[in-house]
Amino acid sequence: MTPVTLALALAGLLAGGCSTFNRDWRHHADAAHDELAGLWQGSWQSDANGHHGGLRCIISPMQDSRLETRYRATYMGILRFEYSLPVDVEGSAGAYSFTGQADLGALAGGVYTYSGGVTGTSFRANYQCERDHGTFRMQRR
Repeated sequence: MTPVTLALALAGLLAGGCSTFNRDWRHHADAAHDELAGLWQGSWQSDANGHHGGLRCIISPMQDSRLETRYRATYMGILRFEYSLPVDVEGSAGAYSFTGQADLGALAGGVYTYSGGVTGTSFRANYQCERDHGTFRMQRR
């Protein structure tokens, strides 16, 4: 096993080892939701390098017009990465737009900015950081 492969495998284990995401996902499956809050599932795609994978998201209300978006992404079918991102939301009646920013650390690419929207049961967002940019596409679960 090369040092890079070993580092990626170790990072994947550490990122998913203490996670409560799956438990929270199951908990939210039976909860009542509004037009935005709840479970979303789909995929991510990097436009910079073609990498892609599965993506799940739990959206929860915070305060005012903010929501917490908790993502769990897969890469190469075995690595899993999780992070939370507060987003500012505008809109109503089934059409919403949102923006957000988060520093995921130097190893993950630094500061990411997000913008996107939800229309009905479709979620689409664009992300960008110094070394990457791409798209999230999800549907209401």
